[in-house]
Amino acid sequence: MIFASFPLREVVAFLITYAIADYLGKKFSTKYGGKPEEAKKLNNDVISMHISFLHSLTTIVLCIAKLMIEGVSFCEENTYFQQIILSHSIAYFLHDIMSGFNDYMLILHHLASIIVLPSPLFSNYGASEVVNMLLFAEASGPFFQLRVYLRLLNLKSNLLYTLGEIIFAAIFVINRLFIGFAFSSYCFMCQKGPIISYFGGSIIMFISSFWIAQIFTSLGMKFVSKAKSPNGFIKTLLVKIAMGLKSSLLVKIIFHGSFLFGCGILPYLVRIIKYHQIL
Repeated sequence: MIFASFPLREVVAFLITYAIADYLGKKFSTKYGGKPEEAKKLNNDVISMHISFLHSLTTIVLCIAKLMIEGVSFCEENTYFQQIILSHSIAYFLHDIMSGFNDYMLILHHLASIIVLPSPLFSNYGASEVVNMLLFAEASGPFFQLRVYLRLLNLKSNLLYTLGEIIFAAIFVINRLFIGFAFSSYCFMCQKGPIISYFGGSIIMFISSFWIAQIFTSLGMKFVSKAKSPNGFIKTLLVKIAMGLKSSLLVKIIFHGSFLFGCGILPYLVRIIKYHQIL
């Protein structure tokens, strides 16, 4: 039976855990004032950030433990530890969606994650690759949340905030751009793994490209305002990149399309050519 290997009890247990964490956060977290609607949204965002930090940190610890205990495996039968890690993240994304938010890119990201994470649990193959992908994806999380916490404390001008911003941007871009491309291609070569999981991962990479574009535009424009070049070449180049991602439809299509092609279409074509396997 297809659902026999799905760890439903574990997902429910983690879902209850996140519901309890959410309740405790609302009860004991610092309350922010202001206009009623704005204060309500801000307080909900703070709770969401607490939960996100809990998920990121727990996932990083579990994924590193998996690598230390089981090593780097590829296209092998799932282990119970891998099921636990994926169950934990499935519960988090379900909880986050049920909590409700208005960021459409985040909603699409979470929905794609809910497709990707359970798929290897049904086939009993491919969980190791998805767990490794989770480690890359969540590595930047704590630094993003650190920036939000410091902003709430009005410490945006603090050196720690600047360091957190730089580290977050560097890890996010490196993991989701450079490593993401290579790892997506690597995963598609697993014949036994569920193809829907790898396509789902490609969609997540495509969504990430919009956030990477925001990072390039934001940090690029900040750097441009401070950049000094004798001939102006570096400054001109940075302005073109930042403004291109900000305003040019063609640049946006090329940038985002390259993610979808490089992480999904191209490795899928290579898989078909190598294994003569469509699904």
